[in-house]
Amino acid sequence: AMVANVGGVLKKIKHEIRALESTSSNFKNQLEQATREIKHLKNKMAQYRDEALKDPLTRIANRRGFDQHIEATIASVNQHNTFPCLILADIDYFKNVNDIHGHLVGDHVLRLVAATIKSSIKGRDIVARIGGEEFAVLLPSTPFEGAMTLAESMRSSFERLNFKSRVSRKTLGTITLSFGVTKYKEGESIDDFIQRADEALYKSKNTGRNKVTGI
Repeated sequence: AMVANVGGVLKKIKHEIRALESTSSNFKNQLEQATREIKHLKNKMAQYRDEALKDPLTRIANRRGFDQHIEATIASVNQHNTFPCLILADIDYFKNVNDIHGHLVGDHVLRLVAATIKSSIKGRDIVARIGGEEFAVLLPSTPFEGAMTLAESMRSSFERLNFKSRVSRKTLGTITLSFGVTKYKEGESIDDFIQRADEALYKSKNTGRNKVTGI
């Protein structure tokens, strides 16, 4: 009887071990499934975050994206001891393009301007659309003279471009940009830095447009 009891107990233990193994296997599968879902959600979140920092029309950084980049750049000034430069650019008489040729053509011009500026920069440089027809180029480690040269080279390349309407195939003539350039001063606020670049841009606007002003 004792042997029978032991046999019964062993049978019961084996059954419980199998049940545990089956539960463990289920648990493992559930864990793997949950891990996959978390990974998928993380990727989606990263995608949404990325999209939230992009301008949907031109596919470059938007104002929020630009703000994040400039904050990070200024925060790292002390570590690298290099002072960033900022170029602000504004399409001259852009309202006329929209009024005369319509918003579809206006959008096409904005995309072209964004792509042209983007192709002029490199490395850690950032280009953003920060307003209707206003763009910003943040240069984390370019000297002031280099920033002025870059702005002038962009200005002259736009001056030479002959924009065509994709809708009517008619030429839009020359579309020019005005530029303001400045260099970060140690310890100043981000607002003061941007404000100075803005003042330089307004100087270009108020003294004939299609020019580069550095202050």
